[in-house]
Amino acid sequence: MRAQPRTASYHASGKEALRVGLSLLDRSGDEVLVPSYAPVGVADAVRAAGASPRFYRVESPHEPGLASVEDAASESTMALVAVQYFGFPQARLGDLRQVAREHGAALVDDASHGPLGSVDGRALGASGDVGSASFHKPLNVPDGAVLYVDGASPAVGRRSASVERTRRVGTAGPHPGHEDLRYYAASAGAELWERIPALREPLRAAATGATTRAGAKAGGSGSDRESDATGSRRPTDGRRTDEAAWRGEMSWATRRELRRIHPDEVRRERRDAYRVWASAAADCGGVTPLFEELPAGACPWMFPLAVESGERRAVRLESRVAGAFRWPGLPDPVAGDAAFPTANRLARSVVCLPLRRPSDEAHARRLIGATDD
Repeated sequence: MRAQPRTASYHASGKEALRVGLSLLDRSGDEVLVPSYAPVGVADAVRAAGASPRFYRVESPHEPGLASVEDAASESTMALVAVQYFGFPQARLGDLRQVAREHGAALVDDASHGPLGSVDGRALGASGDVGSASFHKPLNVPDGAVLYVDGASPAVGRRSASVERTRRVGTAGPHPGHEDLRYYAASAGAELWERIPALREPLRAAATGATTRAGAKAGGSGSDRESDATGSRRPTDGRRTDEAAWRGEMSWATRRELRRIHPDEVRRERRDAYRVWASAAADCGGVTPLFEELPAGACPWMFPLAVESGERRAVRLESRVAGAFRWPGLPDPVAGDAAFPTANRLARSVVCLPLRRPSDEAHARRLIGATDD
């Protein structure tokens, strides 16, 4: 049979792209190996595809625990997920591919953080049997993700026709929907927040009051920040999280905005902002950038900073820098489990700083240094 080319299709979310990709694989087993340092959404997508996640240890975002992967792999393993963290190429992707091949499993290249990144001339997310990348992580769009499928892979080649049947490319309709209008309203508010500092307190008070009233009506706490599995308080982003939303089509707003975006400009701006944070962090004690270098192909999602001097400082940094948060919310089988010490330590101590460029390096240094114990 003639080999099928690598294809790309578009979906509402990275979770949906991952679910569709997994559903295309030949089911020699029903377990998918997932790194312990990964958000709840990865395990959710595995379960939605009718499989069971099995977690393996990591030594760092650079170093998946290969021995743990080997121990977890079995005849029930259908796929192995490799994560390209924060938009940086996964240095051990080749080793993970080899382990997958030895066990007859497919390799899933999860590059949700890096849709504009590349390694060796290939887009992040496009180096597995299936893989995905999310647009809304580094781009100013409300949703959207791409699914890459290697039609020549034995794991998916015999079902290549299914790729076309499950594509959810969609076409931009003549009018935006309700969620699109919510996105544009939120974008306008964010622009006012950035440009007019005097409006920040009134906007904050108005948002808090509205959320409190809504929370009281629903019997909730009224907080506009939600807890993840690590106990971190993370800002909600306004996107719907129900299954109908993440399994829908990519929105009208995203399709429209993607036509306007210049990838080279986005990459340059994000890399410049990353360098500002990195230079500032180098002069501050008790913190270390999670990645020592910025590789040529990386288009970073955030600036991940490991806070070494205690969780209290991580919490202060998270609250001081607008848009900062700790990542990820670990799934229940991993969170708090002593069998996954590195994943739990990273989830508590790594603060992601947004790549909206600080006014200057001195400003960035003050933001980081002001949280010192």
